[in-house]
Amino acid sequence: MRQQERARITADASRELTERNRATSNVYNNLLKAMESDKLIDREAGYNIEKKGDELFINGKKQSDDIKNKYKQYLKNDNVTIKGDKTNLQIHAQDNN
Repeated sequence: MRQQERARITADASRELTERNRATSNVYNNLLKAMESDKLIDREAGYNIEKKGDELFINGKKQSDDIKNKYKQYLKNDNVTIKGDKTNLQIHAQDNN
């Protein structure tokens, strides 16, 4: 019985982690779609998005407060780097705590 309980707990934790990862993926996918729609990035050609504290850079160019505020709902971590192109996507998010 003990082994079955451990297996159930492990399966529950795995499902919870999968759901959190799916939600995070959806957030970043929505961010990329919105930025592409606003012509800030070209997902086919490649892009680099960096949030460093209170500043937002897209392809190395510091963005205005208006752009930063528009997308802050997607970039909740203190530091976020998103690099991608047609076939690759890398996301690194970190808090300063």
